[in-house]
Amino acid sequence: MLEPDTPFVDGIHMRAICEHLQAVTEGRIGNLIINVPPGHAKSLLTAVFWPAWVWIHHPETRWLFSSYREPLATRDSIRCRRLIESAWYRERWGGRYQLTGDQNQKCRFENTQTGYRAVVPMSAGTGERGDYVVVDDPHSVDQAESDVERRNAVEWWNGSMTTRLNDLTRGHKVVIQQRLHEADLTGDLLVKGGYELLCLPAEFEPERRCSTSIGWSDPRQESGELLWPEKVTRANLGDLKVSLGSYRYAGQYQQRPSPAEGGIFKRPWYRFWRPAHLDLPPVAVRMPDGEMRSIIAVPIPAQFDTMMQSWDMTFKNQADSDYVVGQVWGAKGADRFLLDQIRARMDLPATKEAVQNLTRQWPKAATKLVEDKANGPAVIQELQHDVAGLIAVNPEGGKIARAHAVSPQVESGNVYLPHPAMAPWVEEFLEEATAFPHGRYDDQVDAMTQALNRLRGTGGSLSVPESQIVVNPFPIPEDWPRAFAMVVTRGAVAALWGARDPGGTIHLYAEHLFPHAEPSQNAKAIKASGNWILGVINLSSLKGSQAEKEKITQLYRELGLDLLIAIEAEDAGLFHLWQLLASNKLKVFASLSGFLAEYRMGDEQSPLLQGCHSLILSGCDRMRTKPVKRCEFELPSVYYGPRGWMH
Repeated sequence: MLEPDTPFVDGIHMRAICEHLQAVTEGRIGNLIINVPPGHAKSLLTAVFWPAWVWIHHPETRWLFSSYREPLATRDSIRCRRLIESAWYRERWGGRYQLTGDQNQKCRFENTQTGYRAVVPMSAGTGERGDYVVVDDPHSVDQAESDVERRNAVEWWNGSMTTRLNDLTRGHKVVIQQRLHEADLTGDLLVKGGYELLCLPAEFEPERRCSTSIGWSDPRQESGELLWPEKVTRANLGDLKVSLGSYRYAGQYQQRPSPAEGGIFKRPWYRFWRPAHLDLPPVAVRMPDGEMRSIIAVPIPAQFDTMMQSWDMTFKNQADSDYVVGQVWGAKGADRFLLDQIRARMDLPATKEAVQNLTRQWPKAATKLVEDKANGPAVIQELQHDVAGLIAVNPEGGKIARAHAVSPQVESGNVYLPHPAMAPWVEEFLEEATAFPHGRYDDQVDAMTQALNRLRGTGGSLSVPESQIVVNPFPIPEDWPRAFAMVVTRGAVAALWGARDPGGTIHLYAEHLFPHAEPSQNAKAIKASGNWILGVINLSSLKGSQAEKEKITQLYRELGLDLLIAIEAEDAGLFHLWQLLASNKLKVFASLSGFLAEYRMGDEQSPLLQGCHSLILSGCDRMRTKPVKRCEFELPSVYYGPRGWMH
């Protein structure tokens, strides 16, 4: 009746969806979620045929339908009405009811037995109520990647639509969608419970076989067996994997928010460690082709080159809030070992206690990185006089950029996790890492990337090749803000100038390095590069009181330099430098021979590298563009009042 030129092609999913919708109608299932790939007739079955079929015996039922795009819901409403008004349908069941003449519109039509079918916009509330409340595609593919849009859809369903049932005990709610994120509507409802799940991936995964309460079970047996081979072939799916990419294919066609093997961080990349005295069995890991591989756990090193803690802190102490995560990492050569982890929902007192406990357990992990967001600053303020080594970190580039920056360390097999037999939380860690960035939580990943980015620079040298940062000199545009950092040591005075382009990349474009020069000579040379440029001064290498350092700063101010004392946080400066290098946001003019020589040596205590740390950590806040020079002979203001000559 609706698509006479389209041949009907039966499939596993056709019968499965019909069986479960019938079970809802008969009350054997209360609420239902259907996860099925696009293009598998889900809208025709659920939003068009189902209400028309139910009205044959129960024309009094009332239906509410929604979609992320109202035109899609309207399209199915028109199709349903067209089916009901067709000669084929009326010849068979036209005597049981008819559509009313005074309420027969595209988005809402009623019948003579008080039943109706209405489209409810997701963008607005509704006063309607129904016996069946259905949403077909609550998220668009793009919306599901936005935390705000995704939460809005979830809150709309939980806050508005679930209250629109005529009878809260006997009414039914149905959600039909493809999986796009672990925290999409399906993910939220599965956590809360109260829904039957019918999950139909395009390619069968035996370990995820779906079975439901009505006795249905996915009949496929072989891994990779297709859901609708007569209509959607293996060649079709192969093309879709290429065009959609692994993440979108996994969500839309396999009904998992991320690829089975992972995305940015793939499960087979991780290695495992064990205590030297424990002979633990290999860890079984599924490879991308489905093969199971055994990974032997290596004995943990007796000593590490460096150790640190990494913290991601969001405390609300509520059941649905993010977790506080603290990790302990050790580095030995190029290898990185996750030694311990705390993960729980905590309030401020519990978070402080967790930091203190982890510090007591791992006293050699002196550096403690705390993300300078959420509740991190509050914890640092509370503990800074009780726990040494707390460093506020303000990472550059966003979560995904930071993850990409460290993924080579994981891919190369240099990141080791505890053997799951001794640390059961490792499996949950792997689930979160492989689901990132589409997982429900990312706190463990944030703590890991924070630590691995920091550890990129350990070992006495900077890890990014010089060829990746050096550029040929060019005139700095006047609309790029600039600043300089000045470093005073016992043996030299150095200065380094940087400019920020519109994309946020810092360009180091000039340098100054004088051994044992008089302050007046240094000031004169620095002012020659632009006396309008603001600067910061780093005096951390000098011994003496803060008052003595302030006197040196004041001396250079009196010589014409606009200076503020730089923040003395060496580790934070190093970390910010590594973040810029990892995200390709630092460029150095090839003419800076002194800086590049220090960079090759990798000695972060050398004057120009110290200047780079200070410029990134403190100087970026002082960057400004060159002031516009006003005309020397400006015309006087023209008077436009009622007595002005131009009136």
